Amino acid sequence: MTKLKLTVAATALAAWVAALGGVASCQPTSIEQDAGGVSTGASTGTFVRFVHLSLAVPALELCFARNGGALVGPVFRALLPVDRGSDAAPTGGIALGQASSYVELPPGTYDLRFVAAGSHDCAASLIDVSLPSLVPGAVMTMAITGAIGGVGDAAFTLRPVIDETTAPPTRAGLRFVHLAPGAPALDIGVGTPGSGDYRPLVQNLRFGETSAAPSIGTPIAIDALGYLEVAAVAYARITAQISGDGGVEIAEGANLVVGNGAAGSVYVVGGADALRFVGCLDAPSAGMLGPCALLAR
Repeated sequence: MTKLKLTVAATALAAWVAALGGVASCQPTSIEQDAGGVSTGASTGTFVRFVHLSLAVPALELCFARNGGALVGPVFRALLPVDRGSDAAPTGGIALGQASSYVELPPGTYDLRFVAAGSHDCAASLIDVSLPSLVPGAVMTMAITGAIGGVGDAAFTLRPVIDETTAPPTRAGLRFVHLAPGAPALDIGVGTPGSGDYRPLVQNLRFGETSAAPSIGTPIAIDALGYLEVAAVAYARITAQISGDGGVEIAEGANLVVGNGAAGSVYVVGGADALRFVGCLDAPSAGMLGPCALLAR
């Protein structure tokens, strides 16, 4: 049974530990996954990152309390460098298309408070939510979606997604996740819909779902978490169209790259009238920000 290994950068983990007052665990700093699920050594913790995937939510800071304790934070402020460039979120937050690094959280319940990026304390809440249930030993993305004050699918929600972190050495893992409330089912492919260079990847991808194998063309292998097994990804242009709508393009993204042996997720974000792609490598980061970005159009 093939083992796939993730190691969390020590600098990122140490920063989380400091920010959380010692809540996060330093050892072990790795987990193993296999085709039958996730296995860990002595650890029963969960590796978690937060990814900002809402066009309707400003840059955010995070505070949280474990097992009913006192709020700790702001967390991201302790993790992120002071100067991240002119297009970065205010100091100490994550904005659309940005992610924290993965950190191992021990079992327990977590109450979260999101405050405005740049906040120096946890007093001025934008919204309070509970962390979704953690899967022991798993690697998880907590996707920030919806809008503060939204209702139904458009309500502010943390949507948990279990991640793969590697792929076979000669292939890449690529997953699409539809997290755009109000948007219809989508067909996603490489190139321009209706042209000779267009290649379908997923079809009829509905809100809240991950990739499904295309029903036309050559079938693509897909695993239980929704990753397509493909040749190394270097797509100059990916596009989305309304499923079954005859090739009318409603979203595009440029320069998506996932190398052999790596796994990546592409999130469809926005709403019915404005869709974007956010691409993430599902891998540990040597820094405090995870490898995610809003794809250019």
